[in-house]
Amino acid sequence: MKKLVFMMILGLGLSLNANAQDKGRDRGADLSPEERAKKQIQKLRDHLSLSDDQILELEPLLRAHHQEMFQLREKTKVERKAMKAEMTKLKSELKKVLSKEQIEKMKALRKEHRKRMRDHHRRMEEVQED
Repeated sequence: MKKLVFMMILGLGLSLNANAQDKGRDRGADLSPEERAKKQIQKLRDHLSLSDDQILELEPLLRAHHQEMFQLREKTKVERKAMKAEMTKLKSELKKVLSKEQIEKMKALRKEHRKRMRDHHRRMEEVQED
């Protein structure tokens, strides 16, 4: 029974998250983990008609989940900055070695690669929707 409720909550949480992403990426970006957990509990309460006992069981789970996700997002931000700095360094080093024509060709290759990746992600999203 608990597994079933957990799976339903997880599924609803994912669908609500996907729906929220469609409406705007910046929404809720400035909420603390505690506020995010409260917001999700309220949505689950409204959509699933949760009992008080279920809410008491879910609150610590959701708080812990949102705290962990917050920490992972913060870690990712730092890693992205470091990766961007490394890429900038590499680009400047490549400019010292490659000719202008080679640099332009490399830019075109990157652009084509990004296009292929975007197309791939779109196809994967379409498959997931089916």
